[in-house]
Amino acid sequence: MKRFRFRLQRVLDAKESEERQRQRELGQAQKALFTEEKKLSGLNRLLKEHIDQQREGVSKAMSAGDMVIANRWHKQLNSRIRQKEKEVKLCEEEVAKRREILLEVSRDKKVLERLKGKQETEHQRLENYEQQNMIDDIGAKIRQNRANSEGNAP
Repeated sequence: MKRFRFRLQRVLDAKESEERQRQRELGQAQKALFTEEKKLSGLNRLLKEHIDQQREGVSKAMSAGDMVIANRWHKQLNSRIRQKEKEVKLCEEEVAKRREILLEVSRDKKVLERLKGKQETEHQRLENYEQQNMIDDIGAKIRQNRANSEGNAP
């Protein structure tokens, strides 16, 4: 009985390796996105706290100089938030790109796995057919030997 040998096994192994690499890259991109979202969340929280402080300050009659400083700080925070939102958007796009690449590699690997499965099934079917033929041949020889021995018996 011959062992099954998938001729494209090296290609399949390479696809599996590439898939693992693409998974790592997707994980790194997702980690970067999470980090940037966390930073954006921190900036938004800081802005909210600043707005709350300004409301309290208005009720306590802030000086004009304090209001100018508070206004500049508010504008700076808004600018930083807009920049961080752009960075988050870029990270989201990178995650989507990495996910699509991973899906493509996974599809290619899946095609090779299906092909291997079909070839393995076909190999097993042929092996079973050959074994059945051998069994049939042995059975025919046994019947022939019995017939010959019964014909030669006195």
